[in-house]
Amino acid sequence: MICDTIHTAEPDTLYARGVTLLQQRRYTEAERILSGYKDRNTAVALLSLGRNRQAYDILCTLPRSAVTEYLTAIALARLERRTEAISAFERAAALDERMRYRAGLDPELNDLLKNR
Repeated sequence: MICDTIHTAEPDTLYARGVTLLQQRRYTEAERILSGYKDRNTAVALLSLGRNRQAYDILCTLPRSAVTEYLTAIALARLERRTEAISAFERAAALDERMRYRAGLDPELNDLLKNR
């Protein structure tokens, strides 16, 4: 059997550059770098660019956590899938109660939760 995984102590400087660009709100540049990783940061870049369906598709492949559920709720709200968005938000809040406070800072979730 051939192993295709290489373990290294070398930091992934390209990925780090993508995260830095994301933090600097340079979303298009960040997404170009992060697109191959298909991780949470890639999803954030895509959400920031309004590419909500692509972000949702990535989020569905990731391990469930409070953050991934929260981001999924945002993507679903933007895709006008309200019931599913509320369920994803409730899962996020069940995993980390601080997400309830955070939802008040995100217009999509704030509006969604006020009008349910």
